[in-house]
Amino acid sequence: MRVQLRLLRVLQEREFERVGGAETLRVDVRVIAATNVNLREAVRKGTFREDLFYRLNVVPLKLPPLRQRQGDIPLLIEHFIRRLAAQHGCKIRGLDTAALNHLLAYPWPGNVRQLENALERMVLLANDNLLREEDVPEEIVHWQDEEESDLLPRDFKEARNSFERHFLCEALHRHRGVISQVAEEVGLSRKSLYAKLENLDIDYQHYRT
Repeated sequence: MRVQLRLLRVLQEREFERVGGAETLRVDVRVIAATNVNLREAVRKGTFREDLFYRLNVVPLKLPPLRQRQGDIPLLIEHFIRRLAAQHGCKIRGLDTAALNHLLAYPWPGNVRQLENALERMVLLANDNLLREEDVPEEIVHWQDEEESDLLPRDFKEARNSFERHFLCEALHRHRGVISQVAEEVGLSRKSLYAKLENLDIDYQHYRT
């Protein structure tokens, strides 16, 4: 809360002092703040200052998940390939239609970071200057087959595990793998949640993007 108060002063007064300094410095900046936390709920609980919330919430933007922004995927792919190729010293000039179709069809539960990671793997392992269908990770190519195989559980235990896995993965995705927030939302202690994740073979680190 003390840090929130200091940030509020910078936003309102546009001034601050360096740590250990006595001189007041003026700033002229534009602040873009991002969060996956429900700040209105945090204000209600008293963990986030109401005055800071309204000071930040001038022009709110809600960014839908990548699966709802399919038109952005080709642009992001072009951007990431150009950057990753330069970063790793590869001469990748793009990808073919088959590879693009697989990337467009995938629902991207890990959003943009997952897309970037997949493209980095493709760039690093490519045998050509064009990314092709065989370069697309298997879990992306065959994701529908895996989903269909999960549609009909063999018994009650498998059905329950399937539901719990989906339920917890969605919560992990919403809170980007922050265990304390997920535990609070689903009504489990952190210890119980860790045990449940281990039992269901869910890697919560995967969601920390």
